[in-house]
Amino acid sequence: TMKATGPYKTVDTFPAASAVVSIVGTQGEPFPQNLAFHKNAFALVMVPLPKPDGVSFSAVASDSGFSIRVVKQYDIDLDDDVIRLDVLYGVKTLYPELACRIWGAEG
Repeated sequence: TMKATGPYKTVDTFPAASAVVSIVGTQGEPFPQNLAFHKNAFALVMVPLPKPDGVSFSAVASDSGFSIRVVKQYDIDLDDDVIRLDVLYGVKTLYPELACRIWGAEG
C-alpha cells in the first residue's frame, strides 16, 4: 500500500498487483537515459584541501564554491614528475520530487 506522501500526494489510482507489465523495445538494444531536474533538487559541496608541505609545488584554487588542489612531486625511482589533482566533495538529494530520469528509444 502506497502512502499519499511526497510525489504520490495527487495519485489516487494504482495498477493492480497482478497487472501485466509490457517491456518496450528489444533485448540488448540501448535506451538513452537523461536526467531532468530543478537546480534545487541536488546539493554539491566541495571543501578546499590544505596545501601539503614537502612537495616541490602545490596550489589550491577555489571559485564560486568549487575547489581543486594541485600537487607536483618528483619520483626519483621513475625519474619522472608526478602531478596530482584532488577534490573533496559530497552530494545529497535534497528534493527528490524535483528530479526524474527519462528513458527513450534509439532512433
